[in-house]
Amino acid sequence: MKWNEKQLNHAFNYLKRMLNQDDDWNYIETLAAITVKLSGKQFDNAFNYFISGFNCEERYTYDRYAGLLERIAQRLDEKQMNIALKHCMDRLNDKNEHQNIRIKCIKLIEEILINVMNNN
Repeated sequence: MKWNEKQLNHAFNYLKRMLNQDDDWNYIETLAAITVKLSGKQFDNAFNYFISGFNCEERYTYDRYAGLLERIAQRLDEKQMNIALKHCMDRLNDKNEHQNIRIKCIKLIEEILINVMNNN
């Protein structure tokens, strides 16, 4: 079944709300699958939403958004990759950062590098 833009946007917004209320990783998988199908401005808005959650200090919230960014890395444009990389480098350079968050940053950098290598 192919969804139109309005249906994708509605599903994205519903799952986005559920993401903040439930720990079920199925929401994350489904949200990532829908996000990669979004076009233009909708994808940009989704990326901005995920990166803002990625900036969260709460570890479990951070994990969710880091996981989403890893799953959509293949769709990031150069500007978005730079934003995500800068955020990860800031976190990696912070000696007080929690080890799990540092690992998530390394995984995201790895996904971005794979994306760059596949597009060259």
